[in-house]
Amino acid sequence: MKTRLLILLMGLLSPTWIYSQLTLKENGRLGLGTDQPRREVDIITNGPYSDSVVFGKENVGDKLLIKLPISQKENGVEYSGVSVSPLSYPFSSNLGASNQRWGNIYLMRSPNVLSDIRFLTNVSDMPTNVADRLLQVKPVMANFRDTLLGYSLRGYSAEYKESVPMIVAQDLELVFPDLVEKENDVYGVRYAAMIPYLLQAIREQQEKIMTLNSETELLKKKVAILSKNETVGVIQATSQLIDVKLGQNEPNPFTTQSEIELYIPKTVTKAVLCVYDLNGTQLKSYRIAEKGSTYLLINKSDFRPGIFIYALICDDDLVDSKEMIILE
Repeated sequence: MKTRLLILLMGLLSPTWIYSQLTLKENGRLGLGTDQPRREVDIITNGPYSDSVVFGKENVGDKLLIKLPISQKENGVEYSGVSVSPLSYPFSSNLGASNQRWGNIYLMRSPNVLSDIRFLTNVSDMPTNVADRLLQVKPVMANFRDTLLGYSLRGYSAEYKESVPMIVAQDLELVFPDLVEKENDVYGVRYAAMIPYLLQAIREQQEKIMTLNSETELLKKKVAILSKNETVGVIQATSQLIDVKLGQNEPNPFTTQSEIELYIPKTVTKAVLCVYDLNGTQLKSYRIAEKGSTYLLINKSDFRPGIFIYALICDDDLVDSKEMIILE
């Protein structure tokens, strides 16, 4: 009786309680299967650190809630799921680290990334020319090394020894640095954040396709008209002036406004630029008052979309003519 009482008193006074595989340290750490717990809760089931689960906080203030709630019942059978939730300020908890990454993540649905407009600020349009920039990014096929930064990839399956498609982070950083993460000198690619850029590139490509389709339709109409010999009589120059110059409108085709460069010698008394449709009907005329190098602006609002001929007439003689295309 005295011996048992002495053992009990020694256990109460000891800063560490050890009962077989259960250890409670004076600093509050609990160990199951170990007498030297590494964190607040340290569970070891098969030898030193071989099969272990550790619960604890890495920094002061960081907390993690792990629970196993019953998610549903079906045919009298209860199914449980694992819930891992950060109790600290949102977004401050991570799963894994730069040198301790998850190999596979199996999901039933796509990840839900916060994108609520109420949480967003400084919302603006995507940058332009994204499609051209994406063409500078070259996807590759590659294998992972058997070791990474001194860590051996234990349990490295044959699946990952095969070549896999990916984008090299260092190459992507040269074009889209905001899609690359670097931590502890290890690079990673934010593939999900690449989706808005891909959508913007598709929009840009679609706009180019629509423009090309419009140009193609106009060219088809022009070919159809020319095949019927419905040519415009004003396209043949009659003037002998060699110093007069009529430039091609830029841009051509255009959707809003286009500029025509001109050179009118001082010897010319009257200079007029006339615009005709392909039937030879004059639609509009512009008096050119300035001499020497000058220019004329053509506004889409003055015409309907289509193919037109503009001609420069100096002192009632046709000097030159060119074609312009106005798009929708």
